[in-house]
Amino acid sequence: MAAVTLLLHQCCHPAMDNSPSQPNLQQSIEEPINTAPPEVQMILRAIIRAEKDNLHLKKTRVKGDILKIIKTAIQ
Repeated sequence: MAAVTLLLHQCCHPAMDNSPSQPNLQQSIEEPINTAPPEVQMILRAIIRAEKDNLHLKKTRVKGDILKIIKTAIQ
């Protein structure tokens, strides 16, 4: 979940701190996504998009979106 949070933060705030540890942190967070099978990558990226699309809402409905994404991927 921390990886999703960081990726969402990067999407919304691209001008992040460029400290020396930042590339290593980003790489270590993205590694599980980038090394996952293509089907899993598709699910993760769709979930990240769904969360990003609902960031402006006070009460998000991401749980239902995640279920739809996973059900679609399984079928």
